[in-house]
Amino acid sequence: MDKRKNIIDSLNTIAKRQSRSNEERIQFLKMMKSMDVVLIVVCGGIIATSILSYLFGYHLFSWSELAIIVMIGLGLILSFPSIFYELRILKHREVISRGDDFNEMDVLNEELKSIIDGLNTRFEENWITTLIGLFIMAIGAWQMFVENANPYWNYMKIPTAVFSGIIIVRFIFTYRKLSSNIKETEKYCN
Repeated sequence: MDKRKNIIDSLNTIAKRQSRSNEERIQFLKMMKSMDVVLIVVCGGIIATSILSYLFGYHLFSWSELAIIVMIGLGLILSFPSIFYELRILKHREVISRGDDFNEMDVLNEELKSIIDGLNTRFEENWITTLIGLFIMAIGAWQMFVENANPYWNYMKIPTAVFSGIIIVRFIFTYRKLSSNIKETEKYCN
């Protein structure tokens, strides 16, 4: 179990370790998760309403004025998966402290190490997605600071939706993989 704890500790963390216990980090992440959910729902709802209303010939929220909302929403959707992963991993760390090693532990540890390594380098490994996100944010910043004189902003609806979809699909895939590994390990810890 010590090897598994060391693997967990290698995760690049949002809730810094220096002055916090595991329980304090979990509470901080729960608060962050709640705030992010509310903000993502609000920003995502406004963005989705703007895009969908435009498709049906209505103009509930003007896309040309949503650059700041889009940038905030993209920032939130990028950080949101990290909060979920870290919260799940920290809760798992508490559970495994009560368990002993078992036969399949090395295989599960290697899989967890692979998952955490992917989480630690997610921006480097997914450089195309990172570039798309940076491009959308650059066009959004241009839209904000040039007073609606950006001719490319109207073309950012589809890339914004696609980018968000990619992040969500990756989150679901990685979270399932992480949860499966954790559940398999925790079966032996109770």
